[in-house]
Amino acid sequence: MFPLRDTTRRQRRRFPVVALSLLALNILMFLYEYTLGPPGLQRLIEQYGLVPARLVADPFTGVAGGIPPAATLLSSMFLHAGLLHLGINMLFLWVFGDNVEDALGHVTFLAVYLAAGVGAGLTHAALFPGSPVPSVGASGAIAGVLGGYLLLFPQALVRTLLVAGPFLALGRVRALVLIAFWFLLQIVEGGLSLPNQAMADGGIAFFAHIGGFVAGVALVLAIRTLRGQPLGRFASALRWGITFRTWVKVVAGLTAVGAGGMVLTAAGAPDLALALQGLGLSIVALFALVDGVRRARGHATAMGRGQGGERALAVGQVLISTVLLVLALAVLVL
Repeated sequence: MFPLRDTTRRQRRRFPVVALSLLALNILMFLYEYTLGPPGLQRLIEQYGLVPARLVADPFTGVAGGIPPAATLLSSMFLHAGLLHLGINMLFLWVFGDNVEDALGHVTFLAVYLAAGVGAGLTHAALFPGSPVPSVGASGAIAGVLGGYLLLFPQALVRTLLVAGPFLALGRVRALVLIAFWFLLQIVEGGLSLPNQAMADGGIAFFAHIGGFVAGVALVLAIRTLRGQPLGRFASALRWGITFRTWVKVVAGLTAVGAGGMVLTAAGAPDLALALQGLGLSIVALFALVDGVRRARGHATAMGRGQGGERALAVGQVLISTVLLVLALAVLVL
């Protein structure tokens, strides 16, 4: 899910100087990382990234050339592992950060952002205390921003690019539905990562996202309560459109195919698992191909209206689904 813009009923009163400053600082830090080259970048991440094993062993003794592990709870928020990592984080900050800052105030927003990032790092370290792998990124802090946005603007409409396998669609989704579903995905994927201790060898720190989100919700709830200020209106925020409903069904279907394959492989039937996955992907790809052709021709479907920029996405969907269908059929035949 890639949010593109949001629409709230509240007129913004403050210029989002903190959110834009954080965005600029992260971009500048990434440009600095790029100038270091691979060896220098590796040293920077090892010294200023959050290493759970160091934090748990001795939080206040600095490593050679670096800073104390406790300080990396802050420094790691401003480092990123790649352009896609940076881009997704800054996109979420751009879409959701300005309204949260406007509702809380500049200083309070910055405090919530940093506190959520620290909470995310502590959650990650608590679950993977022996991991020697540095963790970097603003994801945990931005998850806290999402938690605050959920409480403050649950009825906001978010224009979102929805991607599931070969499907590409644009949908208008209520913030409550979008963020709640995002949080559910973090829990599911985090749970799947625990059996093989994925983060011990690197990967996405799903539980850091969860920790940051919970911290953001708790902090914003406490702040609004202490100030005697209301939260957003949740009464009708659970409404969702047909495009998002269809996308959720596709995600569930793809998840079922993958999970079924994993179960059969674990049960000692890898050939049957491959056949099941090939059949499932063939059905999904065929559905995506038909849907993409119809939308590319300007017809409305369950995945969109087939108008404007949606038609360009539909053409891309046709190309991707055609390739996927050929590959899935090859798996079945071979």
